[in-house]
Amino acid sequence: MAFFQYLQAHAKENPSHPAIIDGDTCLTYGELVSSIESFASAMSQLKLNGQSKIGLLCLNQKEYLIAFFAALLKGVPVIPFNF
Repeated sequence: MAFFQYLQAHAKENPSHPAIIDGDTCLTYGELVSSIESFASAMSQLKLNGQSKIGLLCLNQKEYLIAFFAALLKGVPVIPFNF
């Protein structure tokens, strides 16, 4: 099972369970999967695919994980840069 499929299955069974706690913010599994799918959709609109590469520069926060997992979902290689 691919990572995102596992995440989707867990979100379906436990949508309100905490997935990411970032400071005072808590993102549930349902919200995480929805955010990843939305970001992946935006990547499709930009015509990003497995032939593309993206650099990801972000603070160590939930948005980084959302963007990273969306890229994995779309098959887009990620070059991470630590901020």
